[in-house]
Amino acid sequence: GVVQDVSRHPLFQVMFGLQSFGSKAKQEYGVDSLFQQIEGRLTYDVAKFDLSVMIDDDGENLSGSFNYAIGLFNEITIDHMIKTYVYLLEQMVYHHKEVGSKLLLEDLSWVREEEYREEGIFSNLLDTYSEYDTTVTLHDLFERQVEKTPDHIALVYEDVKLTYRELNERSNQLAYY
Repeated sequence: GVVQDVSRHPLFQVMFGLQSFGSKAKQEYGVDSLFQQIEGRLTYDVAKFDLSVMIDDDGENLSGSFNYAIGLFNEITIDHMIKTYVYLLEQMVYHHKEVGSKLLLEDLSWVREEEYREEGIFSNLLDTYSEYDTTVTLHDLFERQVEKTPDHIALVYEDVKLTYRELNERSNQLAYY
């Protein structure tokens, strides 16, 4: 049997709640009053869940609170979560005001460009976009990669390593079968 950890909630560990949404901010899709004021207050309370987030709309402002288990999260992690959430909301508001069309998940960025540069670790990830032929199938793209780098490792699973050539041969055998 599983040993129950009495310090953790038996049904779920993360809670996200919205309060008072039915006011002006909701009626206007959040575009006019969403970012008039964002306040940060530091309070201490015993965490009932690993992480709980409450967002409150009073009609003029949004305020939020993050309550977390200090054994699982540190302040830097929570601060990053808050900044990420605010940045996502800012993008949604900007898109609604300036573009007006549907916003796709792929249009959202999780990290501001300046944060990439500040962190240094991510700076080399900024220019990783690569053009490819969208008219071909995934199978065709794989075949092209086999031709380019037949002896490079394509797949690793436990102690098995297959090159692109070996993986292609096995997948062809499976296809013929």
